[in-house]
Amino acid sequence: MKTINVNKTCRIAVFSLACCLAAPSWADDLNRDELGVRYESQAVMQKELVKGCVRDQNGEPLIGVTVRVQGTSQGTITDIDGNYSLALPSKQTKLEFSFIGYNTVVLTPGSRNSLDVTLEEDVKALDEVVVVGYGTMKKRDLVGAVDHINSEALEGRSTPSLTRSLQGQIPNLNISMRDGKPDRGASYNIRGTTSIGAGGEALILIDGVEGDPNSVNPQDIESVSVLKDASSAAVYGARGTFGVVLITTKNAQKGGVKVNYNGSFSFSQRTVEPDLVTNGLQWTDDFVEAFVNNKGTMPTSINNIFPYTPEWHEELRRHDANPDLPKVQINENTGQYEYFGNTDWDKLLYKDVTAGTDHSISITGGNDIANFYVSGRFFSQDGIYRANTDDYQRGNFRAKGSIKIKPWLSIDNNFDMMHKTYHYPLISYDQTLNIQRNMEQQGFPMAVMYNPDGSLTYSAVYCAVGDFYNRVYIE
Repeated sequence: MKTINVNKTCRIAVFSLACCLAAPSWADDLNRDELGVRYESQAVMQKELVKGCVRDQNGEPLIGVTVRVQGTSQGTITDIDGNYSLALPSKQTKLEFSFIGYNTVVLTPGSRNSLDVTLEEDVKALDEVVVVGYGTMKKRDLVGAVDHINSEALEGRSTPSLTRSLQGQIPNLNISMRDGKPDRGASYNIRGTTSIGAGGEALILIDGVEGDPNSVNPQDIESVSVLKDASSAAVYGARGTFGVVLITTKNAQKGGVKVNYNGSFSFSQRTVEPDLVTNGLQWTDDFVEAFVNNKGTMPTSINNIFPYTPEWHEELRRHDANPDLPKVQINENTGQYEYFGNTDWDKLLYKDVTAGTDHSISITGGNDIANFYVSGRFFSQDGIYRANTDDYQRGNFRAKGSIKIKPWLSIDNNFDMMHKTYHYPLISYDQTLNIQRNMEQQGFPMAVMYNPDGSLTYSAVYCAVGDFYNRVYIE
């Protein structure tokens, strides 16, 4: 019976795979230099040839290790026995040895013709702890579809909530929000469409308890793991069918008391602004032209609260030519106000710049018997409206600690509190916030905010901009 060397066979298979992966790039280099081979053959003979073997910490040869001249594409890979040979321009050239899962090594051959190298495992990457289900695993032992980020990925992001900090951080974790309100919740979806009609959101656990990620201080996060495959249902049952998001908060650190503070101030400005017609005459000319083209007759009103007559149109033209004329005057025949303005309602409604501030502080310390972690955060964001604005303020407080009473008995505490204040402005006459819809229907540039007697115009009230301004004085 013939004995088969399994270790040798496996190494041959890996080496073949490495050659297949490297072949395209080598082929390009060969095609590019094909015409110069004859002329460079003598120069190659003058190069210094270095040989050697690459092994791991246990002395086993490593197959497919990339060996190249640092900073260039000139290189080779080790064979099934870990051996390599490479022609160098000089013995002072630096050689770079790299392999997936191992630390990269850079060496200079010097006067040596033989250079053996030992690569060490990248322990930091392989030993990173990942939260999975009801326990933890090291990355080296992880076999399921799990994505993981730590606190470093969330640092420096001044956002109202953890949800916004996670956006774009984890592949296949789709976070969607209906609008941009600072307290708006979100739907967490993993890997796209889950079911037809019924939807399906991921299960979110905070320190093992189902909760709202918007209530957590982003600076308290130690790690976030996303379980994507069906194995999560084996732990969490039917509730984990659509994936699980595991959020772990920071724990106390043993040693002396440590205080950490983070503070930031920010200013926000709209990147895109609508290009609106704010000239009253231009808007009226366009309106009349569109009305006549559609109906075939001249209009008698712009809408139910703003009348139209050819005489008013000509008066508007006269006021546009002479800006010194008043924007509001009384019609002698009807006794009603007539308006000749150039009002930018969008400018009156929204701020040009909004400010925000974010302050976080944490204190931790302890020993083998007792430890603690206490943190707090204050976040404030100005609203986007000039009057009756939607300001947002939020405070977080967390206290975690552990006391070891006996070797077999310890008491743990994890307390979290959140308080927020958000002013949600509403239109007084219908208790809604359909301000954009109302501006489209009533925010004509010919109208103005106030009448000469100080009262609001109909357009100002019904488009809600004047209602916002008026409520500031009433309150």
